[in-house]
Amino acid sequence: MNTTDELKTLEETGTIQTKHPVLAELPAFPLFIASKFVAKSDVKHTISVISVSTTGKTVCIQATNGHVAFRFKFPTTEKFYAKESFLINPKTFDKKVPKAHSIIFNENNYAAFHDSNMNWSESRAWKDLSGVENYPNLEQIYPNDFSNEFKQSFSFNASYLKLISQTVSTYCQKNYYNDPVMTFNGNHSNTAFLITAKVVLKEFEHLEEFAPKLEFLLMPIQIRE
Repeated sequence: MNTTDELKTLEETGTIQTKHPVLAELPAFPLFIASKFVAKSDVKHTISVISVSTTGKTVCIQATNGHVAFRFKFPTTEKFYAKESFLINPKTFDKKVPKAHSIIFNENNYAAFHDSNMNWSESRAWKDLSGVENYPNLEQIYPNDFSNEFKQSFSFNASYLKLISQTVSTYCQKNYYNDPVMTFNGNHSNTAFLITAKVVLKEFEHLEEFAPKLEFLLMPIQIRE
């Protein structure tokens, strides 16, 4: 049964009172993580939202608080996709969403949470109406190449590094030391570092060539002696 048929069945049983088309179906786990990395102040409204963008073949979930950024990319599949780019109010994810959940976003501002036991719960008001064009172009600041030839020390804000490390420690794949690993890649002490961590998501286990990972962008700080 595809997504459209599932929604039709739910509508007929009274679980979902809507006839509006589906905008996207996404894995809930990266959205839950993204909600931790948005700006908390309403003054910074442009970056207090979660961004979902798509090229058709790839979906990208992003968030930033202006100091550290989060990104999760995955290939479009029959199960998970987005028909267009849009912004999400992170308050939709105030409560922890288990890793097994997926979420269907309808165009009438209706989100349906699907758990591992095929149960559904509902949440309205997921949309953020700010224009997608107003969201910062984070992709242009992610480095594509890394020299990793550091000629001097580099320093990071401890609170932002803590946010990243706690996220990785709690949710990412453990290695043979029974502890998740963060990988740092960078170029200079005054350019952004990319921190990555492998994550196991059963939603993508059938994709042999796709290895899910969480990506974090963090700028070093300059220390004046």
